[in-house]
Amino acid sequence: MYRPTQIPFAWAACALLATAGAAVADDHSFTFTELGTLGGSQAVAFGLNDNRQVVGWALVPGSMFPHAFLWEDGVMRDLGILDGDEQSTALAINNDGVIVGISEYDAGGGYMITTAFVYSNDHMTALPGLGGNWARAAAINSSGIIAGMAENTYFKEQAVIWDSGNIVEIGQHSTQQYQRAYGINDAGITVGWEYTPMMGANDAFMFDGSHWTVIGGTDSDLQNAEAWDINENNVVVGLCNFPEGLCTAAMWLPENPTEPINLGTLPGYDDGQLFSVNNSNHAVGFAMMYFPVEICHAILYDGAVLHDLNDFLPADFDGYLWDAMGINDNGDIIAVALTSTGWSAYLLTPEESCPADLNDDDVVDIDDLFAVLGAWGTCDDCPEDLNDDGVVDIDDLFAVLGEWGPCP
Repeated sequence: MYRPTQIPFAWAACALLATAGAAVADDHSFTFTELGTLGGSQAVAFGLNDNRQVVGWALVPGSMFPHAFLWEDGVMRDLGILDGDEQSTALAINNDGVIVGISEYDAGGGYMITTAFVYSNDHMTALPGLGGNWARAAAINSSGIIAGMAENTYFKEQAVIWDSGNIVEIGQHSTQQYQRAYGINDAGITVGWEYTPMMGANDAFMFDGSHWTVIGGTDSDLQNAEAWDINENNVVVGLCNFPEGLCTAAMWLPENPTEPINLGTLPGYDDGQLFSVNNSNHAVGFAMMYFPVEICHAILYDGAVLHDLNDFLPADFDGYLWDAMGINDNGDIIAVALTSTGWSAYLLTPEESCPADLNDDDVVDIDDLFAVLGAWGTCDDCPEDLNDDGVVDIDDLFAVLGEWGPCP
């Protein structure tokens, strides 16, 4: 699922950063993997699936323009561009590995004429538009139905879906002039927001294929609301300008879909936003502070509270996590780091809370002890080597004894 970022394609010159580590804070712990580049200096991740395949953009050597990439198993692959274009960005990927995004030309001239694409079977295919200058494919579900937006011949943004390659305008149900669709679930329910320039704030919407429902943002001209993602439980996340203050992270629950819940922002920060939600109703995004300096920090909502993902960084991490763009059903997170040399894409993988439970029965007991004894000696990347020193020995035995009992 795709959640766009406010990160520009070129903020400062950048050199390749390769850092991986782990950190622990509160009850969360992650391994941090830097995804690398396509040979250029920077990379940004936008979407991932449950198979830990990640997509985004990365700069290529000798060019100021990025190319869409697919990262999996430690390797980043260039997906190329449509014929005649200058740059591309991959925005979302489903569990079948089908990728969607945008390919652009005249980016250097500032016009950025964009074409939505779908990438499958090692081939990038242009999707039809509505006759305007651009189209954006933003999300894709397990059936291959794509949600996004396209400009029509009247230069208006319209929310659309692509089904079997055919474009369907869903924005015609809106009461406002412009619409943007950003999320879609497997039931085909689409979310996004609508607006009319100079006529008030954004209204978040949900569209189920026949009914268009405004789910937030209608109380006043300042009651801005945007829906960015929806999971299989019909839980929606995004932002809302609640009466208590600025725009903060919001969640809509299916039992009351027109009443956004204020999840707030980080202490000391001014506003917040959620971009992606998984089927455990955990979500990620960012919190922003405007004064004394403008800064964003990546956040995680774990079903109870918001966490600053920077609290879990390794002590030697260069820079900080600016934004978190996606979370899958395994709890893996993709984030963008602003380092001393520029933008870098990271995969955050949750660490096991009970690594000594070697047979995954939620208890550390005699069976796990026998597993260690059975693997005794030198080993290469075996789970019984609990301290990762290349040998199963007395230290691993003590690790099992130290975690004895039910897993937390």
